[in-house]
Formats: sequence, structure tokens, C-alpha cells
Amino acid sequence: MSAAERLSCLDAFFLEAEHDNTHMHIGATLIFEAGRFRKRRQGNGGIDIDKIRAYVASRLHLIPRYRQRLARTPLEGRPIWIDDDHFDLQKHVLHSRLPKPGSERQLKDAVAEVLSEPLDRGRPLWQFWVLDGLQGGRFAVVTKLHHSMADGIGGVEQLCVLLTPSPDADDDSAPEWAPRPIPGTLELLAEEAVSATRSWVDSLATIGQSLRAPQQSWKQTWGSAVSLADAVRTTFASAAKTPFNRAIGSDRSVEWLRFDLDEVRRVKHALGGTLNDVVLATVAGALRRYFRNRQFSADSAEIRAAVPVSMRDGDCPSGNQVSIWFVPLPVEQGDATSRLCEIRSATERLKSSRHAQGLYSVLRLADFVTPALVRVGVRVVERFLPFNLIVTNVPGPKFPLYMGGARLLAAYPTVPLFEQQGLGIALFSYDGALFWGFLADPDVLPDLDEFAYAVTVSFCELLDRAAEGEATHESEASTALDSANLMMPGFGGNGAYRGAPAERH
Repeated sequence: MSAAERLSCLDAFFLEAEHDNTHMHIGATLIFEAGRFRKRRQGNGGIDIDKIRAYVASRLHLIPRYRQRLARTPLEGRPIWIDDDHFDLQKHVLHSRLPKPGSERQLKDAVAEVLSEPLDRGRPLWQFWVLDGLQGGRFAVVTKLHHSMADGIGGVEQLCVLLTPSPDADDDSAPEWAPRPIPGTLELLAEEAVSATRSWVDSLATIGQSLRAPQQSWKQTWGSAVSLADAVRTTFASAAKTPFNRAIGSDRSVEWLRFDLDEVRRVKHALGGTLNDVVLATVAGALRRYFRNRQFSADSAEIRAAVPVSMRDGDCPSGNQVSIWFVPLPVEQGDATSRLCEIRSATERLKSSRHAQGLYSVLRLADFVTPALVRVGVRVVERFLPFNLIVTNVPGPKFPLYMGGARLLAAYPTVPLFEQQGLGIALFSYDGALFWGFLADPDVLPDLDEFAYAVTVSFCELLDRAAEGEATHESEASTALDSANLMMPGFGGNGAYRGAPAERH
């Protein structure tokens, strides 16, 4: 492995998008039972932070990026990863204690304070804040991971490496690690030349594949061109201005919810669409309620959600491999079922047009562009802001995870805010639950708790429609069965076959 690893164009985009008021870290609030990390001494007790640090240290060799920091190439100033020769785990696994009684509201306030601070670019771009003193003998870990290091799926994969599916505590002995020497100027110049050449070779290889398979290539190229044209059209079409689409500051507020995943699937099965369609329909209903309560009319405006789409193929475990959908949210639609139908139609169109694949192909080919052009791309997105909010939904494991034997009870994710974007929504499914994490600028959205409540109300509307559909389906099925029984010899009036157990019919 080279001592210097270049960031992709998309990874670099998230570096350039970070300003004083836009912190580009993704992450989650993880709530654990205390397990073996509880101190055994009398008094306040609490969590043994040294044991947690020892556990994290024992698994860092599985994620080399966690001991690398940013540097720049000498000519073009391209961002690269190099080993941090002054790596100090205590700067990354930090500890704080909640004031008594350690309520959920106090936890949310502490999490908001942690998320309001940017990561130090002089060190590896991640932090774990261990928040002690939570009611019920639990503790929380607030994870902060810069978006340049991973997308949502990548972040979950790294989380699953740090945690284990077994409650048996692992050995905390950390393998010996020595940083690779920091590359000198000549070595970085050579690396810069090799990387530039590799980018052009990859581009030529793509063209070569097109020549070898002209018919397939033409379809792919045409699809990519159409998708790119649509993406460009959307990018230069600014989203409607809403109460939370204005200049943001550096402070953050958080809220979260927990839904039973089976209830979400129940809506999906009864009303159609995907689980993500149900999520977007829930958000659309919540926005409708929220806007109406604030006398904001969105009837003539197109409200768009930026929905990340994973493009991971397993070849590259680190960095961002993600494309984007811009999904219109029908907040003007008063009926919950109709909102879901409209969103389902929109996502099906995006799937059939291969919008995400086309845009991602172009992003991959853009890896050779200069940092200056990346900055131009960031400014274009900031200037036009083609979406109102981000809604990202990441699937997680269906089984429980453990940190040194301490069970993970809940995981509320967070997504960063861009300029003019005062609200972000992230979801994570884990162990039978769907966890919602809301991040906002408190000056732009001072009533985030009311929006979270609106999400609950909106989902209950979908649940009611699902129950109505199930009742109608059962009634129709019962009527059809009764009619069939009257016409079929050998069946009694109760639908049971004579001479056989009733449950067989």
C-alpha cells in the first residue's frame, strides 16, 4: 500500500463543502448498556473510559483510515491520506458526564453540543464522545466521522467492524502499529504524476470498453447522458425556499424517534412501494403539517429531498461510493395514500431511467479534475441548492451488536447540513427498529421537537390507511370465500371441509 492515498473527487467534494457553519461529519448517537465498562468502585460509579479506549485500540487495525490524516500534494494541492505519526487515541475517544438525572433531553442537548464543533483537520477525521451518566445505567457514544472518509453505508460497515455480533468480550490487546514514513516532496510529486496518469488510463479504459461492446455501450452512454442532463437541469434549478432553507449558523440541535420496523413493513405491504418510499411519504406528510402550522403555503412549490443512493460494489471499502436522487415530495397532497403513490411513481421513474448510475459514472470520470474545479462544483451546489433537505436511509444489521459485551440498544444517525439547509434527516434500521435522527440549526428551526412529532403523526396516518386496506382486503376475501363455499359440494356453511380439520380450508 502506498504511503499516500489520494481522495476521490467525491471525497474531496465533502472537504471543500466544509465551512465554519457547515460541518461535514456524519455519525450517530449510540446507546449502550453498561456491561463490563461500569466501574465497580463505590460512589458515582460511571463508565471506565480507559477500558473503552483499550477496546477501540484493539480494533483500529481493522480500519487503517482511522490512523491517517490529511495532507496535500505539492503542485495541485490534491488532498491525500497519510499515516499520522503523532496519533493519540485520547484525542479521539473523549469522555464527558451528563448532569443528573441524565435524562434523554439532557443527552440530546449534550449531543447537539458535540455536533456543533468541527473536526480538527490536523488529526484523523473522527471522534467518539463517550457520554456517561445516562438514566438506567446506560451510556452513549456520539460518533463523528468526516464525510470525506465514508458515506452512510461505509460508516455502517466501519461500525460493524468496531462492534461484534457476539456478547462475549473480546481480547483488548492492541496489535503493534507503526506509522509509515511521511512521504517527502519528491515522493509526493511522483505520486501526483502516477495518480493523474491512472485517472486518464481509467478514462481511456472506459472508452475502450465502449468500443469493444458498441451496442451495450451506446445504451449505457445514452442512459448516462440523459441522466447527467437531468441531473444538471435539476442542479441549476434551485429548490423552493421554505422556512428552513436560509443561511445557517454553526450551532446544532437534535431530535430522534424509534419506530417498530415491522410496523413500517406493514405499511409497505398494505399500500405498496418500498420501505424507503414509506419513509419519504412520512416525511412529506410531516412537512405538510409543519408548513401549515407555520402558515407557509407549499401548494405551488416543488419541495425536493436529496436521497443518497449507494453504488457500492465491494471493490473499494473506504471513501464515498454514492450517487443522488432528487425526489419531489408531494406536500400539497392531503391524502396519505396519495402521497405514497406519488412518491412511489417518482422513485420508479428514477430507477428505470438509471439516474443514479449515470450520475455516478460521471463522478467517477471526474476524478482527474483539479481541486480548483472541485471547489467550483461545491460553489455551484451552494449557489443553486437543488434540494430542500437530505433524507438518507441506511440499512443496518438485523441482529444485536456489542461493544466488549455491552449491547447496543439504539442508534440514532445524523447527516450534515449544507449552506441554506437547516434540516437533515437520517435513518438507520437495526435489530427490528427504524431509528430516525433529526439535525437542525436551532435558529432556523427552533421547534425541531414539533417537527419530530409531525413525523409521528404522518406515519400514524399511513398506519391507519394500511389498517383500512387490510380490513377491506379481509372483508373482500371473506365474501369471495363464502360465495365459493356455496357453490362447492363438500363444504359446510362455516367453510370447513366435511371430514377434515377446519384449519385445513
